[in-house]
Amino acid sequence: MSGRRIIPAMTTPRTAADGPARRARDPLAGGVRTRRLLAAARRTAAASLLAASALLLPACPAGAGDLYRGQVVSVQDGDTITVQSTDFERLRVRLYGIDCPENRQAFGDEARDYLYGLVHGRAVELDVLDVDRYSRHVALVTLDGELVNSRMAEAGYAWTYERYCKERGPCERIREAERSARGRKAGLWADPSPIPPWEYRGSRRGR
Repeated sequence: MSGRRIIPAMTTPRTAADGPARRARDPLAGGVRTRRLLAAARRTAAASLLAASALLLPACPAGAGDLYRGQVVSVQDGDTITVQSTDFERLRVRLYGIDCPENRQAFGDEARDYLYGLVHGRAVELDVLDVDRYSRHVALVTLDGELVNSRMAEAGYAWTYERYCKERGPCERIREAERSARGRKAGLWADPSPIPPWEYRGSRRGR
């Protein structure tokens, strides 16, 4: 039982003559019973409505500080993927700390294709650090114990996104990977003066 007190109604001894005769004398007796039945019906209906509403509500979305596992089901560009998590939530994920060429930019297709070959259809782990203004989950993405974010920089298909890369450990790994790629002239660093994607986006907005 809950903490509610049940206060018994005050009654008087009843005789065999009571019952129908008493209900005939007391018009309120039937009304009280009807009100009780209606109240019980309302409580049952409210409980059913609450249960149905719970089924219709979406699952709580992933947020900053969440850890997820799932399969990569699509690759949008060099730093954006879609992951089907193990609890059937589909997450659009922006790789934290890097910025890759846009699809219509030089080396954009190569960056996307490299990431596709690396992660598509594979199981990954996500350490969600933020949710951006496009509702993408900004995350460190790990594949077989290797950080995909720094792998993109190491292959020469990503800049360190200094404006947003603030996590000391992962960002140092990304910067070191970028320095290595620059030294080897890997990927986009084969171009003597590649255009950073944030500059490319800024030039497109001005048109």
